[in-house]
Amino acid sequence: MSDPVGGLVQLWNRQKQNEVMQNNLQKQADSSVPGGLQAMTGQFANLINLKKQGQIKQELASVFQNAKTPEEELKGIMAVGAKYGGFGGMDKQIQTYISTLGKSLIKPASAASNASPDEIKTTADGIINGNIPPDRKYYRDTLRVDAELAKQGFSMAAANSEWKATQRFLSSMNSEKQVRLRQAISSTTEALDGLSQLNNELSRSELAPLNKAQLAIRANMGDPLAVKYLGQINIIRDELAQVFMGGNSPTDKALDLARETLDKNWSPKQLQAAIDNVKTNLKYRVNAINTADVQGTGGQAGNRYAPANANPDSEMPHPLGGNQTPQIGSLFNGQKVLKVRRIK
Repeated sequence: MSDPVGGLVQLWNRQKQNEVMQNNLQKQADSSVPGGLQAMTGQFANLINLKKQGQIKQELASVFQNAKTPEEELKGIMAVGAKYGGFGGMDKQIQTYISTLGKSLIKPASAASNASPDEIKTTADGIINGNIPPDRKYYRDTLRVDAELAKQGFSMAAANSEWKATQRFLSSMNSEKQVRLRQAISSTTEALDGLSQLNNELSRSELAPLNKAQLAIRANMGDPLAVKYLGQINIIRDELAQVFMGGNSPTDKALDLARETLDKNWSPKQLQAAIDNVKTNLKYRVNAINTADVQGTGGQAGNRYAPANANPDSEMPHPLGGNQTPQIGSLFNGQKVLKVRRIK
């Protein structure tokens, strides 16, 4: 339509002129009648205004119900206002409404795009291969870019789902809990190497009860090696318990599990076997973090926006060493193998 707001201003000017004329006539009528008659005239005028207001409301309701487009609605409202010289006490509300409605119908002229066809195609290709986010706020001339994407059979909706999934994934992987977990894994792995060295240096028997008594005596006597050994294993237990909790603060149950996993009273051979087992399981945990999948509409095909390390086919060291690859359906560590990933 041409200019709904301009038409609205003209309507309002005519309304104000009518109001001024009505006020002048009312003043003249009031001054020419006695007091009692003047009061009766005022009451009669109020009744007329109430009836008029009811008619205006009915006609506006009909406009709102029957108008199929905003343009038709605006035309209908303006017609009612012109018919009754206003909106019978609802002027302020109606004025606010139709002003907003009129402005919404004035579509700003879109800026002419200076992008060449090659630039449009380059932008579309960047979205398709994942170098540009599938978010329209990152590029201009959305109509031409969307047309190019559709031409190449690219689903913007699916890409947007993958993009949002990647953002949530990265937010989760960089959360405070995940950072603490990675730190705990790193510190535990390095501390285990130190414990392994102390384990070889500190002589113990093959009997755990005897070792318990000897360690207590040596520590109480100030044996530096025994003190370092006990301190190192206690530190590792706390870090290991945090790993068990996935980065959360360790509970008593997690601390008990860490003590059972690394018993300070074991013989050197027993403790070394436990250290090796913990290091293997820490590698599993690191591999699980590094190979976490970012799910998208492509399913197992992957997510084009996923970070490079989120790769389900990444390599990881085999816990038994060498190139020992378990076969699907066989038993491995007491569990049936359902899926095999590439192994060094």
